[in-house]
Amino acid sequence: MPVLARLLRTHLRPYRRPLAAVVVLQLIGTIASLYLPSLNAQIIDRGIAAGDTGLILRLGGVMLLISLVQVACSVAAVHHGSRTATGFGADVRESVFHRVGGVVSRRPLWWPPGKVAGLWIGPYLAARDRTAPGEAAPAPAPDGGIPLQTDLGPALEGAAGR
Repeated sequence: MPVLARLLRTHLRPYRRPLAAVVVLQLIGTIASLYLPSLNAQIIDRGIAAGDTGLILRLGGVMLLISLVQVACSVAAVHHGSRTATGFGADVRESVFHRVGGVVSRRPLWWPPGKVAGLWIGPYLAARDRTAPGEAAPAPAPDGGIPLQTDLGPALEGAAGR
């Protein structure tokens, strides 16, 4: 079975009722929005053409109620849909990280910020220091060069204290 189908089948099971509610609410909202033009046509054909003000007001009130039902269904569908999507995403994320976390080492993956900065800033600083004032910096090696292992922790701490 494809991975996505298995993932959906296992993780969407707790969300069957909210998903069914979203589908029903969307269906009601769609039917309401499709019914409004026919009411508008009835107002024009039977109310305006015949000059029946009472019919125009009654059908206008029905249109207003149907519009309110449509808006309420749309808002409720978005609410339930977003809550369902958030819960589903959290469940999938927990499952994936639980599975991956069992494979990866339990030691935290952390490097001191000074070493990380030194790894990437070090070659630039070294090239800049080899250049006389007013001269252009030398071009990097064609292979990109080898990053220097420079610990900038003390320098960064000193700069932060200024």
